[in-house]
Amino acid sequence: AFICSYRKPFSYLALKDESGNIISTAFEDEEDKLLKKKKDNQTIEVLEYEGCPYWKEPEHKDLFD
Repeated sequence: AFICSYRKPFSYLALKDESGNIISTAFEDEEDKLLKKKKDNQTIEVLEYEGCPYWKEPEHKDLFD
């Protein structure tokens, strides 16, 4: 059976410019790809993908709170 590779949450890396704009992303085990692209005024940050919204359980709210 096919399961979407983005169904579950995961961490990834983002190369950002000095304004915080994402230039490029990579999986954590591919950090070397971002390091090759990185310039002095850029940063690499760990970001979190929360998983596919379709597969997330809906949040149940108590109407009496």
